[in-house]
Amino acid sequence: MHPIHLLMLRQCYEMFEPCGTALIAGVIRRLGDDHPDVRALFPDDTGDLHEVWFKTLGQIIRKANRFSTLEAPLAELGKQAATTGATIRDYEIIRSELLGAMARLAADDWTPELARAWGLLLESVTGAMLAGAGKSRMAA
Repeated sequence: MHPIHLLMLRQCYEMFEPCGTALIAGVIRRLGDDHPDVRALFPDDTGDLHEVWFKTLGQIIRKANRFSTLEAPLAELGKQAATTGATIRDYEIIRSELLGAMARLAADDWTPELARAWGLLLESVTGAMLAGAGKSRMAA
């Protein structure tokens, strides 16, 4: 990823930090409203997930310039997600809801370039997680 895009992502993440858990809570709430089948993949009480998801996103942002160091931990997350029955479609929906929530929160600061940078990063995350899920399914 281009250094300028990494800087943009880091600045955007920092902007989200004060309300990061609320951002994630909003994503999960919208999943419940618009995609109850996807929401059903998560526990009823997602309070702990809000902080974990946002911290994980922060770790990804911090290490995005060395994405290869993230592949094994993301593959492990993908293996865990596979146990819930998560599909490629579910990943796409979650990614779309997260990007939508970010766009709403950033408002006028959300540019097409920033949207592309987040989209590419989240697609890479999805790919690494799906690779882990695939290995999990092959081993079963």
